Amino acid sequence: MEQINGTMAYFEPVTTIDQPEIISYQVANGVLCAKADKNLYFTYDLALKRYQIFADSTAYNSNAKNLSLPTTSQFESFNRHYARYWGGWRFWLLA
Repeated sequence: MEQINGTMAYFEPVTTIDQPEIISYQVANGVLCAKADKNLYFTYDLALKRYQIFADSTAYNSNAKNLSLPTTSQFESFNRHYARYWGGWRFWLLA
């Protein structure tokens, strides 16, 4: 995951779906699960480098339940993930 100018988060390997802006996401069991702009939901298997697009949140959540992946209610923004990762002791080690 990367972010441009602190505003637009994106996932570089997903280029075949017109590089959508990632609104929120989670990674579980080696799979990136994300909501992108234009109400696009997808999963991307990090090991197999394959993605699957879902028509809406209902279709995604149904698939997520079957595969033990996080539901859309568990997705978080890039800023939230970033703050959790760099907060606490990692921040103080940078100083």
